[in-house]
Amino acid sequence: MLSKRLKNLADLVIAGDFVAIDVGTDHGLLPIHLIKNQIVKKVYAADINSEPLKSAHKNIKKHHLEQQIIPVLSDGLAFVQDIDDEIEYCFIAGLGASTIKEILSNDHHKIKNYLICANTEISALRQFANDCQYLVKYETFFVDHKHHY
Repeated sequence: MLSKRLKNLADLVIAGDFVAIDVGTDHGLLPIHLIKNQIVKKVYAADINSEPLKSAHKNIKKHHLEQQIIPVLSDGLAFVQDIDDEIEYCFIAGLGASTIKEILSNDHHKIKNYLICANTEISALRQFANDCQYLVKYETFFVDHKHHY
């Protein structure tokens, strides 16, 4: 069900009683995987566009996960200030490096860890992380559907 890209991200998570965010959730496949495999207890599935979010909501309902996955229409992390949860993991995947940098520039103290997957401007994203004094704990390279990540 998950692409290699999303599966690689999910495999980095140490399962626990955590809350996560999936920014740019699209169809909601990553949040569904995280909940169904008991990796986290709750996920905010955020997207800036209403059509992909409708698709995510439909998939969430199909799997009866409305209590654990909360769809959110939001520009990146704008909604985080309005929630009470502490976020252990924030997934940002399937977006361009410039969009990822823009999202990260709105970092919030409630978010502990970012799991990022990009296939463009990797060196610029790495430099941005260094400039912002983010600690990169793990980095890997893989190919998924002819895209290099």
